[in-house]
Amino acid sequence: MTIQTMTVVLVEDNEALNFAITLLLKKNGYRVHSFQDADDLIENISKEEVDLFILDINLPNQDGFELMRELKPSFPSTDFMFISSYIDLEHIEKAFALGCEDYLKKPFEIEELLLRVKKIEARRFVSGRIIIDEDAFYSYDLDTMTLYGLDAPVPLTKIERSLLYLLLQHSGNVVTFDDLREKIWQKDVSNNAIAAVVHRLRKKLKKDFIESSRELGYSIHKRGQA
Repeated sequence: MTIQTMTVVLVEDNEALNFAITLLLKKNGYRVHSFQDADDLIENISKEEVDLFILDINLPNQDGFELMRELKPSFPSTDFMFISSYIDLEHIEKAFALGCEDYLKKPFEIEELLLRVKKIEARRFVSGRIIIDEDAFYSYDLDTMTLYGLDAPVPLTKIERSLLYLLLQHSGNVVTFDDLREKIWQKDVSNNAIAAVVHRLRKKLKKDFIESSRELGYSIHKRGQA
């Protein structure tokens, strides 16, 4: 069982480069939605959580800068990376002034892009132990995927550890049943089967910190860093 990490949206009009980047990121466990122009993205992007937009600047119909301005209000916590053949300082300064996280000049080795994506991932998903509940009874170590209750490890199954890890990665947001299926089970399991795992996990807890959102999914609101 593996856990996919970030959800990445790529907008690159060069078909070959688009395919190569998409393939590389998917092989490394990322969930990727790829588009070849801004109009295609705007028409098809859902309101699901996106961790990173990778945008070419010189796109048909709308350039990457305009696209970022349009996306920002709907995705305020999402990171942006530009990939571009523009190598002049003016374009680079404009990109960072808009708030992008990184700027990669073309041509580049796609393995370098992967390294930069991993760097953004490491910053987004904090390592170390985080506090889950108000009085710090429970904490979770993201590095070892271990739940602690008053500093004593709580015995969990592999699937329970993975579920907690995913919910805490996306703390404060509902992780839907579809996301749980795709990122943990990676097969078609019923909502009831997922709910059964959550139920078994809750029975191990002295305090229930997992929040249910009707028929949508589950969430956890972390309280701080240990």
